[in-house]
Amino acid sequence: MLSFGVVLVYKGSGVLNFAHGAIAMFAAYLYSDLSGSGSNQAGLSSYLALVIVLGGAAIFGVFLYYAVMRQLRFAPPLAKVVATLGLLGALQGIATLHWGAVSTAVVPSLFPTGTVHILGGYVGVDRLYGLALAVALTGTLWWVYSRTRFGLATQAAAESEQNALLLGRSPHVLAAANWALGCALAAVAGMVIAPISGLDTTTLPLMILPAFAAALLGRFQSFVVALLVALGIGIAQSEVLLYWGTQPGVQVAIPLVLVLGAMVVSGRLIPQRGTLSEGRPPKTPGGEIRVLPALVVLVGAVALLVFGNPTYQTAVGTSISFAVMALSVVVISGYTGQISIAQMTFAGLAGLFLSKLANNFGVPFPLSLLLAAVLVVPIGVLVGVPALRVRGINLAVVTFSLAYAVSAVVFENAKWTGGVVLTTGATAPVPSPSIGSLSFDGLNHPGRFGLFALGVFVLVVLLVSNVRRSALGRRMLAVRSNERAAASAGIAVSRTKLQAFAISSFIAGLGGGLLSTQFNEANFGQFTALGSVSLITVAYIGGIASIAGAGAAGVAVSGGLADVILSFIPGYTDYFIAVSGILLILTVLFQPDGVAPLVEERLAVLRAKWASWRQASAKSEVLPAASETTNVS
Repeated sequence: MLSFGVVLVYKGSGVLNFAHGAIAMFAAYLYSDLSGSGSNQAGLSSYLALVIVLGGAAIFGVFLYYAVMRQLRFAPPLAKVVATLGLLGALQGIATLHWGAVSTAVVPSLFPTGTVHILGGYVGVDRLYGLALAVALTGTLWWVYSRTRFGLATQAAAESEQNALLLGRSPHVLAAANWALGCALAAVAGMVIAPISGLDTTTLPLMILPAFAAALLGRFQSFVVALLVALGIGIAQSEVLLYWGTQPGVQVAIPLVLVLGAMVVSGRLIPQRGTLSEGRPPKTPGGEIRVLPALVVLVGAVALLVFGNPTYQTAVGTSISFAVMALSVVVISGYTGQISIAQMTFAGLAGLFLSKLANNFGVPFPLSLLLAAVLVVPIGVLVGVPALRVRGINLAVVTFSLAYAVSAVVFENAKWTGGVVLTTGATAPVPSPSIGSLSFDGLNHPGRFGLFALGVFVLVVLLVSNVRRSALGRRMLAVRSNERAAASAGIAVSRTKLQAFAISSFIAGLGGGLLSTQFNEANFGQFTALGSVSLITVAYIGGIASIAGAGAAGVAVSGGLADVILSFIPGYTDYFIAVSGILLILTVLFQPDGVAPLVEERLAVLRAKWASWRQASAKSEVLPAASETTNVS
């Protein structure tokens, strides 16, 4: 059912909705509130609650299209993907604020409960009803989109919006209707799964990954294939759990293997839409480092690290670590245009390698930090291999799936990490860093560690700046602009992509190593798929193609400098995820270049005005002197 909604939204508007699972999650919570019999629940009948939630989801879909997606009609794929990631964060944050991360409420089932005996096993009756509903929806959607005027008009608009306009069909009306149907299907899926899986703001939004796999293998066209693939994924996951249940997260790897295999074989599974035009990507500054602003920032950071209290020193260190990771996003997405949602995964792998190098092999600091980042590079290149055949939103699906699978299979496995599994995730110990007798322990000497991290950040900034101004940087921008045109100009597109993945994974590894070193442990609860979404959120708001934007992103992260400064606001931390998601959507709509480039533009205007005023002042001083000379003569 989720995959059907994904297909409809893409058919209608060309948007691959990464927030589709979050919409299902939100609908499940609302359904629980309306149909439950607890003290804070309305106690309505399940079917009345179903009708109310379906109607609300459909209205919400229409609102999303006209308020957000219509404005991004001509935007590049990166902007559309980022907007849906912002919606994911906003819905997850609002749900966590209102209901908490996990709800213990019993969600009434839409279907009869109980079991029946089939082929030597017991099967839940509600599962059979759910299967029947999925089959019925498959037949209904096939008929609607292949036999009715609405369905045929939607297909025509997807192939060519101009032809649809000439035929008198409004692409906006068609898109809004498909968003309404898609969100309603997401709501149905959420209400069906909630009584079985429970209510959780972290896992429910990630149900979108197997739904993506089903929609992809159906080429976003065949509802029958999507149904069969979804059933196959469910059966495969159950069998893996039965025979290999001791290995955590193996179930999650099934959709990933399907997506990767199918994409690499076919090259492209998401069909291109015939849009009228496509907007420009975010502006990319030249890479030059302005000495005066850089010195001001550097002196301010050093002052806080030397004279600030431990709270501010720790916050500055955290901001620096995340700023380094945000620079990896600048290289891969800002410069090269590859939508990677796995940067925090690279950072987490570096934290794991750092723990192994230091504890198991006795590699000293800071050599262990550097080697951990280097070891991530081959993995980054391997992740970049699918980018040789797929791009844009296809690559976003691959990297998002990879991030989720690595988090579930590797990071949550205490046998591999060597740490413990907490409620916030698994951890791996990292020894206290020191060089000779000088300790750089981030817990006992946060200022000293912050100065070390600041030095690493300056080196990474110089690296990214040189990349931007080099021939490689120009090739990256050419690939971002138009891969076919770049290839026709003699640019090795494949090599450029792999180089970008190698550099960005190395930088992300450095950031992850710094963060793990600061707190003497790699906390893998931070290095999840949703953690990558949060990193892209702050990077895009700051300026995804700007070095200064990466610095702004580091300041804005949870636990960073802005978080500490604004901590006097009651509930600020609780509102962070929801507010950042909403800010991301607003940034995509009204300032797609990010905050840092906007500030740079305003400063340039002020400098120009100041120079003009100085020239006018100088001229006014010369004129009186000239007139006095004339009078004397």
